[in-house]
Amino acid sequence: MPQEILFKKSKKIDLLHRLIGDEGLRFLRFGLSSINRLLPHSETEAWRIQLKQKRGKTKVVWQDNTRRAINLAINLSISDFSPRKSPSKTFPKAITYRFLLTSTLKRKAKSIQRTLDSREMDLCSQVVRRVSSIIGRRRGGIDAESLRAIRRLFEEQVIAAHLRYTRGIKADLAEVFASLRELAEQSYENKALSYGIIFVSDEAEVLEGCNFPQDFFEFKRYKAMSDGYKTAFRLSSNGKVLDLVDLQKNSPKARLDHFYPEWTQYLAESSRDDLCGICLTRQGDILVFDGGSLRFTYRSGRWQYWNHRHVVDFLRDRARAQHVNRKILPTVVRTLYRATLDISFRRSGGLFVLLRNQRTFRKLVLEGDAIGDSNRDKRHNVFDESLTGKPIFSFSRLLLDEIAGLDGAVVVGNHGRLLAYGAVLQPGKRDKFNPSEGSRTKAAITASKFGIAIKVSSDGDVTFYEKGKPFLKL
Repeated sequence: MPQEILFKKSKKIDLLHRLIGDEGLRFLRFGLSSINRLLPHSETEAWRIQLKQKRGKTKVVWQDNTRRAINLAINLSISDFSPRKSPSKTFPKAITYRFLLTSTLKRKAKSIQRTLDSREMDLCSQVVRRVSSIIGRRRGGIDAESLRAIRRLFEEQVIAAHLRYTRGIKADLAEVFASLRELAEQSYENKALSYGIIFVSDEAEVLEGCNFPQDFFEFKRYKAMSDGYKTAFRLSSNGKVLDLVDLQKNSPKARLDHFYPEWTQYLAESSRDDLCGICLTRQGDILVFDGGSLRFTYRSGRWQYWNHRHVVDFLRDRARAQHVNRKILPTVVRTLYRATLDISFRRSGGLFVLLRNQRTFRKLVLEGDAIGDSNRDKRHNVFDESLTGKPIFSFSRLLLDEIAGLDGAVVVGNHGRLLAYGAVLQPGKRDKFNPSEGSRTKAAITASKFGIAIKVSSDGDVTFYEKGKPFLKL
């Protein structure tokens, strides 16, 4: 949410600003907007502010039994110690102002009837309670330097507290995350490091053994023993190192309702019955899994919660408007979304287009770029034969990833069949672009006028477009 609409301009905001100072207001804005950063699938209304006579409560509650909205309330008690003139030349006692900030969290897609989940509820609760505690902690002023330090790790502390509460992990997760970020800056034999750990459910707390990470990372050899893809260290819930495991050997069979980048399958599926799995990638990203799916990521300096079911519902709802056959609609959408995750975390960049009407295909794709074109370069024909007329969900995940990683777009008809890959898209005659936009963004905007376009940038960001405008960013 843009800063200028986070709060509605009022005298109450001006008063709060005077009491907590510039850095205090900056922190308040950051803390409240972190809900939208952590939960990109949802959005909060502009925060309302009231002055109360009595102390209010900081709380997070469901708006009603449908659980499609969460009411957020933050209580701030701020004392004003500003000097005041008095005939008796004595200063009156400090005045305490009680502010109540309220907002509501809802899904971005109003047409989707899926409820908000308990994770989103707890994340909101962690944020508002921390904001209330930090801003209202000090009387007589807030230390600006301390606020800046807290702000840098605010969202990481929220994720760590959430996992401790929901998964029962007793280890200091904030220290684990900090150690992995430090590990991302190191190398072993001139290669970037990747790493994997799994917190397991243990009936009795393990009291003896090496503590992760403080004791364990004292030895450089242990920083390179796990790759996070096929091997990982198992830890007890209180952070004791148990052993090194072969993920491929012990991983359960993949399930269709689980979502993760393809190359993290073994770690993701191993997290199904245990507390959670955490992976450091060679790109320096931190991925957190539980229940068999990717749940949280840290990349490009930002934490995010992944609500895969909501994104799939969102795409299905939009794809329905593209007249995709209802029998294959769920499978087409899941296939596109999984390929999007793979390309995003490979950092290779890509563009997917799901057409609304196949008859508009030639307005978008140049002649010779489509599978089966008569003037197509003959060197492509051998490979094209294995793809002709096949729906995208019939391809192996790795094959689709390789196709999507080529320069150009992957174009899919509303019947689910692959029409083109590595395709150059024709700009519309009336399209006007911002000069700062890259070629892939321009292609996505053009393509979205013919259906749904999913753009994956080379830094991993994912943007969904329709009718020339983005409707979701991850």
